[in-house]
Amino acid sequence: MRVSDIIKKLSKPSSQTFWSKANNDWSKANNKIKTRESASSSSSDEPIVVNEIEETALLKTVPLKEAEKIQRTSEGVITMPLSDGNPMDSGYVLYKKFPIQLGGVVMGKYRDDDKSDKFERMWATLNDFLVQLMDNKRPSPSIVISMSEEIINSLVQNDALVKILYIEKNTNDITSNLIDVAIVSTKIGLRLDYSDSQMKELVTCALMHDIGMLRVAGEIVLKKEKLEETELEEIRRHPLYSYEMLKNNGFSPVVSEIAYQEQEREDGSGYPRGLKGESIHEYAKIIGLSAIYTAMLQPRPQRERKFPFQIIKEIIDKNKTQFPLHLIRILIDELSVFPVGLYVKLNTGDIGRVVRTNRLAPMRPVIEIVRDSHHREPQEHREYDLMKEHILAIKDTLYEII
Repeated sequence: MRVSDIIKKLSKPSSQTFWSKANNDWSKANNKIKTRESASSSSSDEPIVVNEIEETALLKTVPLKEAEKIQRTSEGVITMPLSDGNPMDSGYVLYKKFPIQLGGVVMGKYRDDDKSDKFERMWATLNDFLVQLMDNKRPSPSIVISMSEEIINSLVQNDALVKILYIEKNTNDITSNLIDVAIVSTKIGLRLDYSDSQMKELVTCALMHDIGMLRVAGEIVLKKEKLEETELEEIRRHPLYSYEMLKNNGFSPVVSEIAYQEQEREDGSGYPRGLKGESIHEYAKIIGLSAIYTAMLQPRPQRERKFPFQIIKEIIDKNKTQFPLHLIRILIDELSVFPVGLYVKLNTGDIGRVVRTNRLAPMRPVIEIVRDSHHREPQEHREYDLMKEHILAIKDTLYEII
């Protein structure tokens, strides 16, 4: 289906159930959201029940036996993501140096930008922590906590870090993945009006949530054939591996417990324990949703990277029962269907760059024209607010212009 067809489908009355509810919520954008939905309300059209956010008690866990021997290559430790729900998507690599040096990260026009410099510095800090951890050293948790504070402070000031999400990265770079998930989780946590201590906990959990994938046996990760059930079970144990790696390394107990829960889903369809609803900590729900969003922003061997509005549509279509509806709404609201910096093609043939989003109408942002219909740079500045320019419409999206 073409991008334009998806937009048209989203605009049809039959597809408006979610969007109409979301727009009602967006009209109250200045109100702080402190909601928690039950598992049943997340899959229905019943009104949202507003409650104060409560802390979910940490669940009892069982210690894991000796971890699998770490598999190494000349570049790093091989492991594998499951964020898309497909264990054969790709393998993760814990690089020893920034992937741009290996031809892995495509920074494009951002390469000399301050945002890229900040990302590279953050990457190096977190990656060094992971390398030390996998070398059986005990790096200080303060390294990760300090990075959490940096991400939070940066996003409180402006959304410069958000643009890092849309840079194409090496698909198997676990360090970049962890940072991306932390950025999205921060945006959601800020909208939930979390306290400073809650924000620090949430973002630290996000930066550590998937490290158990570094202990999945290499022969399973590298296997190209269909995985056997026993091999799938090994992959599904990675949250338990994360728990074991974190619980005795100086982190708060909540960090290891959230890592244990990050693959659990609201409707009980997740793993490893099949938890549902209020049995899952809200941090884990936020991180799980953020991981799905960021995973689809990056390419996989069998598919192209997806555009934000395609991701949102897929989350609504396929994952609506897996996450609380209020978190999905915040994700759409904060990151937008058409995020700032994305290039779009209008029905006039002009190409524009999104410069501002319209919270009450996410499908109609403010556009600055950068190429006319003949692909020439405009002679004068032209900017259109699509909420006011009703004859203009977005027909396609682009990550970069050639």
